[in-house]
Amino acid sequence: MGRHLANTPLNAWHIAHGARMVDFAGWSMPVHYTSIVEEHRATRTAVGLFDVSHMARLAITGPDAAAFLDTVATRRVTDMQPGQIRYSLITNEHGGILDDVLIYYRLSDSGPPLQLVANAGNRAKIVAWLGRQRERWHQHRRGTGSVTITDQTEATAMMAVQGPKATDILRPLVDAQCGAMRYYTGTVARMAGVDGTISRTGYTGEDGYELIVPADHAELVWRAVLTEGRSAGAVPAGLGCRDTLRIEAGMPLYGHELSPQIDPVQAGLMWAVNLEGRDFPGHDAIARRLAAPRGPRRIGLQLTGRRIPRPGCAILADGELIGQVTSGPSPLRCSSRSPWATCAVPNLHRIPRSPSISAGAACRPLSSHSRSIPRAVGGGRPSLRLTYEVCEGTTRESGRSPVRQDPRVDPSRVGRGGPPGRHGWAVVVCRRGPYRSGVY
Repeated sequence: MGRHLANTPLNAWHIAHGARMVDFAGWSMPVHYTSIVEEHRATRTAVGLFDVSHMARLAITGPDAAAFLDTVATRRVTDMQPGQIRYSLITNEHGGILDDVLIYYRLSDSGPPLQLVANAGNRAKIVAWLGRQRERWHQHRRGTGSVTITDQTEATAMMAVQGPKATDILRPLVDAQCGAMRYYTGTVARMAGVDGTISRTGYTGEDGYELIVPADHAELVWRAVLTEGRSAGAVPAGLGCRDTLRIEAGMPLYGHELSPQIDPVQAGLMWAVNLEGRDFPGHDAIARRLAAPRGPRRIGLQLTGRRIPRPGCAILADGELIGQVTSGPSPLRCSSRSPWATCAVPNLHRIPRSPSISAGAACRPLSSHSRSIPRAVGGGRPSLRLTYEVCEGTTRESGRSPVRQDPRVDPSRVGRGGPPGRHGWAVVVCRRGPYRSGVY
């Protein structure tokens, strides 16, 4: 007999509309309604509407909420501006990644000072970790300053409206100027007559928004978005294509590219760590690892054949194991570029030009000049493209106008060329593929 699964407020709607439901992190979630490929393409060309209510949503309140979270998260919190959202990591004492999270700062004067969105499977772990860190913080502060952590996951619903037409669809439904919102910002708003929050965030590499509303009104808002977007090609989309979309966009997934055994240096996420002048769990361990990198590193492999590798497949060089696949490729091809996968390898300099995968798939590193994974840039529009090419160790810019930059991208590295040093990285180009932005 299977375990009891939690249901999102939209569970009945999913079942009534023929979704294939699966167990995901203890939640009954739709993996697809029609097919993963159809929903993937709809998100790239129009809009995909995702139920992401399984994600953990926590409110952190109290006069010292920001000061407390600043001692827990790898990114600085105390310098955030009202309405700003910041991607961060939560690490343990050894520098291992407990989760990657989004931190929302003061979306309104009347709401909680801080909100935190974490992965569904890590909800209990992160709530418990924050509770222990709060006790230690209070002891260190000798009891001054009150901080309260409230789990709002079951009282609310969360949905993602992702795709190049997301702004056009939401504009008549939302009383905020959603089109004027900057990437990774949020605000309170009234959506289809329901009070909630809207943020310009997502996990697909597309422009789009994430909405948080009271659980009792979730279906009303969900239906309104689909009705408004029907003529534009909006479709409900499941977690299956959400995974293929994030793989295309180079976004890491906890349990694949991230885990307590992987630190930010290995994951290629040091841009999401502020070490100077701060103290948080794992700070010293990460600093030591940065000074002397060791262990597997995350890179991208471009597939050159039709065989599809799966997570866990071995990466071989002359028959010798040098790493393993962490996320398999998207089922779609990007223009003339083949699908790519991510993998972890212990020594970047031992990667040959044509390694092999135990599943029989042929592949190659993404660039002859660099060994790191492509990084996503979201928020672009079809008519506004900015692409970079790796060419003889340099990069050159093309396109008419820049796109919004995803916070997962290190701004100091975009457009930088030359053979890689310790922190080198590769950029690949998708000129006419399904992506809304061209830097990866």
